[in-house]
Amino acid sequence: MEFFVRDGAAVGGRLTYAEEDHGFRFEAGSREELAGRLGDRGVTSVVLDTLQLEVDIASGDVLFAWGYFPLEAAETGELVVPEAREGRVRVVDEEPFEPGVSVGVPGERWRTSYDRTTGVVAVRLREAADAVFVRIADGVVLGVDGAELVAVWLGEENRLARGVGGGTIRG
Repeated sequence: MEFFVRDGAAVGGRLTYAEEDHGFRFEAGSREELAGRLGDRGVTSVVLDTLQLEVDIASGDVLFAWGYFPLEAAETGELVVPEAREGRVRVVDEEPFEPGVSVGVPGERWRTSYDRTTGVVAVRLREAADAVFVRIADGVVLGVDGAELVAVWLGEENRLARGVGGGTIRG
């Protein structure tokens, strides 16, 4: 599975975390805008454990994050959010994607960190000082190093937009 950074606009909307459901939800700001991003082949998800990254099959674009993702076992502390540019990330796999059939993102030992003060969550394969961080949707930033997905940052848009630094946990 390979990930490629592209120019383009992020999907507008709102990412929220519901503690009672232990999950993320993305609500598009405009259904028309989201529909305009979808091709005619349906959608699927690439997954990090139970965190879903919604993918338009026709374009391969990762659209947003959602899904059951309990934070009880996450490492906690202050997170320094990486600077991110707005854009798109395209995912390509050896096997063609099928509508509704999720595919796991390669990588062992994805580490989840949670900043209780800001509500920001980082899911990282490793520290990625050389990664390119791309805001693909409001509240969703992907870190791509070469053609490898190495990080997913999630949180309220204003919290991610203010972030600077290398994306490390300090607490």
